[in-house]
Amino acid sequence: MKIKITIERASKLRDTLHAVNGRATAHTVTGHYDLIRFVNDARRQLSALPDCEHKGAVARCIPHGPLSRSYKYDVVSTEVEITRFASGWFLTGVERVTVRPCAKGVVSLTISGEQATKIRNQAVSRFIISNTSPCKISQ
Repeated sequence: MKIKITIERASKLRDTLHAVNGRATAHTVTGHYDLIRFVNDARRQLSALPDCEHKGAVARCIPHGPLSRSYKYDVVSTEVEITRFASGWFLTGVERVTVRPCAKGVVSLTISGEQATKIRNQAVSRFIISNTSPCKISQ
């Protein structure tokens, strides 16, 4: 499966999600607006890289569980996989899962080693890195 996440494809995305969710609607991913929220979360995590270097990133996303502690049992939810290709973000996997009450939503990102190195370099670029041991204060 590979469906571009856009408003123009909203009905196809909704039908794909509905086929997996069945009658469940609460605590599930039901439409393109949920997917766009996940895309924005993934883009935020990749903000150290320019958009053109997001290609190949894969995010596995699960919405949060019920917020009320009155739920005693797991609830049906949806796990989606979105992948960044050259032309944008695509829905590449959907699976029915269960989540615990009060479970936090997850956007778990998988990136390449090259992307990780660039993010790491960007994170430390504003620091002066010393190759010697820390200075001792003289008295």
